Amino acid sequence: MQSKETLFLYLAIAIILIFSSFQPVWMFKNSVYVHEDTPFIGITYSFNEYISGLWRSVFIYNPNIYTGTISSGAPSVIGFIYSMFMLIPNIVSGILSAELSGFIMLAIGGLGCFFFLHWLLSDYNYRLRITLSLLGFLVFFAITGDNIGPVAFLPFAFLFLLKFLEFNKHGTRAPLLDLAIFVIFLATFFAFGGYTYLIQNFIFIASALLILFIFYGKNGQYKQLFSLLLITFVLALLINASFIADAYLLSKNPTANSYYNFMTAPQKYAFGYPNILTTLDPVLSSGNDMLYISSIIIFAISVFTVFIIEPYQNNKKTKVILALLISFLVITFFYNTIAKPFGSLYTSLVNSFKALYSARYGGEFVPMLGFIFAVLFANSIGSLINKFNKRFFTILICLIAIIIILPTIYYIDIFPYTNYSYYTQIPTHVYKLSDYINANVSTYNVAMLPSAAGFQFLASWYTGTDIYSYLINAPVFTGGYVAQTEIFYPITKYYFDTLTNNIDNSKINNKKYISNLFGVIGIKYIIIQGNAVGSSKADLNYGDPFSFNTIYYNLNNSAGLSFVSKFSNSSLYVNKKVVPLVYGSDLINLGNASLSRIFASLENESFNIYNMSAFSTNITGFYSDKNTMNATQLNNFADPSITFVQNTPTKITVHISNATTPYYLVFRETYDPHWSAFYSNGTMVNQSYHIAVNGFANAWYISKPGNYTVTLYYTLQTDAWEAWAVSFAALGITIAIGVYGWKKSRRKYN
Repeated sequence: MQSKETLFLYLAIAIILIFSSFQPVWMFKNSVYVHEDTPFIGITYSFNEYISGLWRSVFIYNPNIYTGTISSGAPSVIGFIYSMFMLIPNIVSGILSAELSGFIMLAIGGLGCFFFLHWLLSDYNYRLRITLSLLGFLVFFAITGDNIGPVAFLPFAFLFLLKFLEFNKHGTRAPLLDLAIFVIFLATFFAFGGYTYLIQNFIFIASALLILFIFYGKNGQYKQLFSLLLITFVLALLINASFIADAYLLSKNPTANSYYNFMTAPQKYAFGYPNILTTLDPVLSSGNDMLYISSIIIFAISVFTVFIIEPYQNNKKTKVILALLISFLVITFFYNTIAKPFGSLYTSLVNSFKALYSARYGGEFVPMLGFIFAVLFANSIGSLINKFNKRFFTILICLIAIIIILPTIYYIDIFPYTNYSYYTQIPTHVYKLSDYINANVSTYNVAMLPSAAGFQFLASWYTGTDIYSYLINAPVFTGGYVAQTEIFYPITKYYFDTLTNNIDNSKINNKKYISNLFGVIGIKYIIIQGNAVGSSKADLNYGDPFSFNTIYYNLNNSAGLSFVSKFSNSSLYVNKKVVPLVYGSDLINLGNASLSRIFASLENESFNIYNMSAFSTNITGFYSDKNTMNATQLNNFADPSITFVQNTPTKITVHISNATTPYYLVFRETYDPHWSAFYSNGTMVNQSYHIAVNGFANAWYISKPGNYTVTLYYTLQTDAWEAWAVSFAALGITIAIGVYGWKKSRRKYN
């Protein structure tokens, strides 16, 4: 490569990096990003908080994400490694971490798009080649912006795949290093998309691979090439086995069954109705003429000149463009017809495989289209320049192209952040309150009031998922909107919502004993959010009205609840009547009782929550004693001495001593038949003795006397470990292939 060409190339890279760094800084501007479907982005964590969250993320059952809900979307191996890489920025400054993360995604996507086009447009001289690649990058940047997501890894994935296929086409031995890098980028594309968008990403990539295979295969080599591409595709999926398996295991949780009983039918709109004009959605709703005109021209240039000005040629450029375009049309057809010819099939599949409900259409459809438009646009401008073949027209066309792109960049990627209400500052007292609770909470839970405030859409710093869920190292119950409960609604949340809606809105007659209702669900601390404002019917998640006076009245007049301190305009109460995570108990059988009847028993003055539980033979959509014992009150119950160690979120070691009579071992976590109890010799407590008590919790009937150890284990974690092992093995195989290919290429050129 000549020195001038190298200089131009470095200059182009510098431009891409400047663009990639400018936008994240401009976006965050010392503020935290908040939205209903998104965790708070930009929070500064302590070292212990970050490590604790990272450690918990590998477990299939993660109550800290939301109490009573199996973790949906465990991180992939790649995501876990990336989180470790981001440790230092997150504990130094959450804003810095968010800016760095945004820069990394935009830089990878931008550089990938640039080098993909630089490879694709190799027929042009280096100046025009670099210029066209930059123009394509600008289109990619304009359309994707901060919405880039996993598509950041797509250009590099296609680049290394095409380099591999090009070697194969020319009959030379294809480099295994390129193939391994393709697998890594493809796996990362799947990883950052997560399970939610796996199906649409799978369809797009699978169709693109199939079409490229047809274009690049040689007679006599189709079978070999197809096998190789299939292996690499499967490797990319296996690297992400952890989160794919997680979604399947999620559907086996009774929470899923309870949710589907509430549903009248699977919601087919989960996939949405995108089409080739999806990229214009922000344009059509903006009311901005400049943005509208700019985007329409980009669209017209990208599509029109491909088919009208440049005739079909049997070269790599045309093949790649057609492959990308056909792939996009395939996925467009699929999504536009999901409710038509495929609707009944999809409904049947969802009813049979509930994990599919987690998969839906999402925002990365737009950046995916942005990448395709970038390729089409750069190629179209190159075709126009070839048509006129004059230096003056070359410069003029490039300038016009830049002028066309700039309004889209400004009005989509810059202007919204001049006054963007998704960004906010987190008050200092939120961190102080969280630190106080973290120092004292142990294995207990935390509650937020008023729960009726619900989801404050763009209203304040606690918009969307409640921030305390991310800063407190314990399960946090909140009445606010949690995206996960759209899919699976835990009975524990139903319990909490029923309890707190009463506290929010009306003075409770038996107010002296509401501490019992908090206590059996393990709530030790109660936070009153002074910032909460009443929602209106115009809000996205309208909640019932609430009264601070009523809330304070109910808490101040409840035995067992004590005021701790004020933190700015938020108040903290402590509940002294709270059961431990594991304890021994007798029970009363209420028959087929409603939750309100269970509440009436629990809050009764004579009910001792420390050694008595309420049992219902049926909890609609959640539990039935059909396959378990019909539990009865015990004769001469004597409470054994019980201590426990919570080894992990899915394993608790319980030490029992002085057990002289049968008892019920209560585990204060959402009932799930996949929780099992094992004696120290490995014998499992009979599953028919595993019941649900207090409307939500696990309990086992134990008749063994003496001193012994019982281990409570969430058996689906074994499946999760196997999936993690597959992920690491697939990643190791891919790296080994790459290292082998790299060493082989070095020997070849030395």
